[in-house]
Amino acid sequence: FYPFTLNWRGNPALETGDWLTLTDRDGTPFKTPNLSYTLTFKGGLTATSSANTNSSAQTVSAYSPPLNQIIKEINSRVDAAGKNSVYDGTEEPPYPKEGDIWFKKNGPDDEIWIYTKLADGTYDWVMTTSTRLSDEIQEKIDNSVPSDEIVKTINLSQEMDGKEWLKITGAKIWLTDKTRIDDAIIKDAMIGNLSASKLKAGTIDASNVNIINLNASNISTGTLTAVDIEGVKIKGSKITSAGDDFSMLQDNGAITWIRNSDGKEIFKFYTTLINMKEGNV
Repeated sequence: FYPFTLNWRGNPALETGDWLTLTDRDGTPFKTPNLSYTLTFKGGLTATSSANTNSSAQTVSAYSPPLNQIIKEINSRVDAAGKNSVYDGTEEPPYPKEGDIWFKKNGPDDEIWIYTKLADGTYDWVMTTSTRLSDEIQEKIDNSVPSDEIVKTINLSQEMDGKEWLKITGAKIWLTDKTRIDDAIIKDAMIGNLSASKLKAGTIDASNVNIINLNASNISTGTLTAVDIEGVKIKGSKITSAGDDFSMLQDNGAITWIRNSDGKEIFKFYTTLINMKEGNV
């Protein structure tokens, strides 16, 4: 890792031993452990992070003569085609040539850099891949919530004795045909608008509702029973009032009483005109 000392504003969520991602003056990010961490609060939060220690090799190799070590090192740094060199470590390799590969350690991560010709004609090391996750993927992982935690959050309302309620807001909540709603839980105050065209079946009990401004032209069948009609004009060719024994027929001003048993006219009121304005009954 890179030894460092950093004075910054601090973060209480950070702990000693965590890895930090820092950026150098050239904009290159690197990782280093937060081995020493001090938080100070004096009206504002400040912190000092550092990692200053002596490093040592973690590998143990069997002894071989110096010349054999050099030959082995040279052979291990030539790729399969025998043209390019392969480097490892944190220090930038000196005198590279196009196509050379550098396995660079960046804290706990490994990066692969290739010495490449750039668009402006110059050559530089270009990172091609890294074991470090991209910022976008890392952010999704950090901000993700396990499915069991989501279920627990949704079920919180069952543990609050009605003092608090779970509220889900959003314009993209879609209830499918498999959604279950218990009977008699949707109250009239919960219904904003109801279109009568959506009522396809069932019975409306008129004793429980008052219907106003009814368009009578839409009444095509059925019988009106025990209805009092006041202040209206009834138009039609014939009006019949049927009783048990007799019926009364009103047709074009004439009123006729008819016996129901045989249909015989018993008597009739009608008008004969004397002139255009008066007549006799």
